Amino acid sequence: GYLWFVYALMFMEILQDIVEHVFTNKKKSVYVGKCLFLFAAALCIVQYYLSTNVGTAFTDYIFSDFMRMWVYFIIGVYGGKIVVSKVKNLSWIAISLLLAVSILINILVMYKAFSKNILVIVCMALIGGMAVIAVSLKTKNNSWLEYLGKGCFPIYLLHDYVLVFCRIIVAKMTGEISWWLILIVSTILAIVLPIIIYQIS
Repeated sequence: GYLWFVYALMFMEILQDIVEHVFTNKKKSVYVGKCLFLFAAALCIVQYYLSTNVGTAFTDYIFSDFMRMWVYFIIGVYGGKIVVSKVKNLSWIAISLLLAVSILINILVMYKAFSKNILVIVCMALIGGMAVIAVSLKTKNNSWLEYLGKGCFPIYLLHDYVLVFCRIIVAKMTGEISWWLILIVSTILAIVLPIIIYQIS
């Protein structure tokens, strides 16, 4: 179901570890990276063809998700180092601007101010990704964020149940509390309660 990427990502990680272990030579590694990208891009095209012609019988398999997403994983592995080198020395002002632009584009797309085409999607991914990586690099020695990072899987798995609970409570109190207070309380509970449940279990 909605956890498809956990399994697909696990296979990608294992395959990438094997490739990097076998090809430790830097020059060979770059060449292999290019070959892997071309192969993954071809797999992505094949997956698109199969999903449109075979239908859900094929797309239900994890291998289909692997074929579709592996090319993006490889872009992340080999292109991520370039992005990190570009953003690691950005100031907080520049990072704030990146975040603001990313949020603005998302809002404009959400309210259909312009069409959601491939160029817009790539811009959203690049700008948002650069902003998140820059913030991560600036705050990498923060113990609280490290703790949240280690608890991100239970947060991901359980936050939706917490938010459903919050929505039910808010529905009962409609008109009595402001939306920004709902947003703050829901966000805090969606992070804190899953970690508590995880620690208890």
